Amino acid sequence: MGRTVPRNDEAARRARELYVPRVFGYKAVARELGISVTSVRRYVDDNFHQRMLADSREAKKRRTGVCERCGGETRYNGRTTNGPSPICDTCAHTFTHCQNGHKYTPETDLRQQPSYKRGGGHSCRICRNDYMREFSRRRRREAGIPERNLSSYESRRLKLETR
Repeated sequence: MGRTVPRNDEAARRARELYVPRVFGYKAVARELGISVTSVRRYVDDNFHQRMLADSREAKKRRTGVCERCGGETRYNGRTTNGPSPICDTCAHTFTHCQNGHKYTPETDLRQQPSYKRGGGHSCRICRNDYMREFSRRRRREAGIPERNLSSYESRRLKLETR
């Protein structure tokens, strides 16, 4: 098996130069270069590096699942602690409706940036507005503020829902 190129060629070269077994060990080299002991050991000991790669690959294989929609393979997404994603990448990118059945259109689809805690994706404007409206009502009720009059949109929507 060939040696894979480390991310920092200069640090790897210096680690191999500095390391002398039982004289200038992994900890001393790590302290000298300002990197972790594990990185030094990976740079110096190719067998250790290959074992770590194999362990990492095995761990990734253990974190696979089955897609709820199509039965394809799903992978661990790296963000959650509850295992692999419930749906595969292909199905995740084919969302046309939100969980409440509203169709995603340019007007209703709020694309979330990947920097958010949940990691990006779709959000429905209608569902978000309904949630915020109910949240505000609940907060006003808890604070003892009387209900406000419904807007014409809300009253029309309630009439349609009660039919």
